[in-house]
Order: sequence, then structure tokens, then C-alpha cells
Amino acid sequence: MTTRRTILAAALALSAFVVPPARAEDKPAEIRIGTQKGGLFPAVRQRHTVEDAFKPLGIEVKWIDFQFGPPLLEAINVGSVDFGFVGDTPPIFAQAGAAKIEYVAAVTSDGSKRSFCFSVIIATGEYLFSGARTDTAPADLSTYGAGTGSLTTADTSYYKGDSEIASVRVSDSQSISYGVTADNPAFEQAMRLLKYVGNSTTLTSSDISQALDVASTALDATSTVQAKLSTAASQIETASTNQSDYQNFAKTLSTNLTSVDVAAVTAQLSTYQAQLTASYSAIAKIQSMNLANYLK
Repeated sequence: MTTRRTILAAALALSAFVVPPARAEDKPAEIRIGTQKGGLFPAVRQRHTVEDAFKPLGIEVKWIDFQFGPPLLEAINVGSVDFGFVGDTPPIFAQAGAAKIEYVAAVTSDGSKRSFCFSVIIATGEYLFSGARTDTAPADLSTYGAGTGSLTTADTSYYKGDSEIASVRVSDSQSISYGVTADNPAFEQAMRLLKYVGNSTTLTSSDISQALDVASTALDATSTVQAKLSTAASQIETASTNQSDYQNFAKTLSTNLTSVDVAAVTAQLSTYQAQLTASYSAIAKIQSMNLANYLK
């Protein structure tokens, strides 16, 4: 099914979007875009770029103005807006409140295409999505962003990492692969789509249709990646819980062993030994008895 999300992803230039989860529905009558002062949308809106792209499909574009980012994100969360452009901070607080939004792309504050959502750095100062090259930004769009490229030919020239997939050994018999690199087909397709649409001066109905196919495939592939990461996270969490349980058991056992009263245990063992000796002696006498001895 065609969704607002896949359609707009195929028609907008490389920008920072947050979107609600895709809903399965027929081709929409309109696409609602939330916007603020500044950024990329005012220029796109003034030139009617999006309207001209969707007019042949019979889809109306509706622009909704917001003064700040948080109200825009809340509108996306409740479903009254389909797409929006905001700064860095509002999405963080929105997601902390369990808002149903998703990131499509990102740019720096000066609009440079060199920065993309792959260039995420964790607290240790290492890049994600670069494989083993954690000191290298995974995507470099300085040359990749030139030209429109092709919607049908894969192009991972933007990728600067390696093919190493991060994994962790959670036990002596189990390792879990959890890494994802920026050249993953799901990301490559999204990059290819954004490059083509963002750098195209005109888009024909055929171009839009082809772009929709790539967008749909990219979104499906992204869902597969998300499911894989979710499964890996669950496995790691389970392994961590098992290890914690074992550590607690080992600590309890260690405490029980080190806190034992040696004298009391020795005395108890002596008592058990005497009782066991008496039992064996009684059993031996019983086994030596027979009917002939009894009748004598």
C-alpha cells in the first residue's frame, strides 16, 4: 500500500525529518507537513517543489505552521501532521515521552550534506555504523552528494568504515552479532533515494513511481534491520540476566562455604559416620542369616 511516508520520502530534498510510523492505507488525498521559520522548508514551499511533484498524482500538499518544535512533534505523535522539520533537542524529549516518531534524515545547522544520521558518536567518542573503524565517521557525502546518481544502481561510495560486524561473547558457547554498518542495503537504498530526489531539478511521474518503489523497499529493509537489532538486544539482555543469576548463586554458595562452623560440621560428620558404621554392621548380620540357621 502507498503511504504518506513513502511518498514524501521520495519527493523531498535531503533534510532533517521526523515522521510518525507508517500506516497502511490507500493513496492519501493530502500530505500534511509541519514547518517552522528558517530551515529548508520555506524555500521548498515558496517554489512549490513538493506541490508540483504530487500534483500529477492528485495529492494535495498542506503546510501547517508552528512556532516551536515540541508542538510540531506532538502534532506528529497524535497523527494530525505527517512530516516535520525540527532541531536537535525537541525529538530527544519527545522520544523520552514515548512519542511515536521516526527519523528519516539529518543535516547540520548550516545545511551541509556532509552530516547524516549515520554520524552518531556514543559517549566513549566512538562512531557507530563504521564497523571496526570506530574512530572514522561512517558516511562522507562531500563527493557522494554530487549529481543525482541512479535509482536502480547501488552506490556505497559514501561509506568509510569496514565490513566488520560488532559482536559480543556472552558465554563460552554463544556469541551474538549486533552491529550494523552504514553500507547496509537498507541504508544504501535510503541514501540513493535521497541523493536522486534531492539533486533532481524535475521529477516526472515515472521518476516518482520508481522512487516510491525504492522508498518502500528501503523502509521494509530498515524494519528488518530493526527487528534484527531488537532480537540481538533481547538475547544480550537474557544472557546478562543469566550471568547475574549465576553470579548471585556463586556468591551465596561462597558465603555458605566460608561461613561454615568447622568444629560443628566435624562433630556432625563423626555422628553420621558412627551411625553409618552401625547400619552397615546390622545389614551385614541380616544378610548372613538364612532359614537353616533359624531352624537350628
